[in-house]
Amino acid sequence: MKPITLLTALLVMLRVSGLAEIPWGWVFAPMIIVFSSAIIGMVISAARRK
Repeated sequence: MKPITLLTALLVMLRVSGLAEIPWGWVFAPMIIVFSSAIIGMVISAARRK
């Protein structure tokens, strides 16, 4: 997955949680950001190895 698709998925999930007005969005948002940033870091490190 490209970082752009990860960012769009993050924005969509934030929008859904915002539209639903559920406080769970504030709990999952930081986890999703950390998880996506970790995946992006792994992809960048793997690309540099090649």
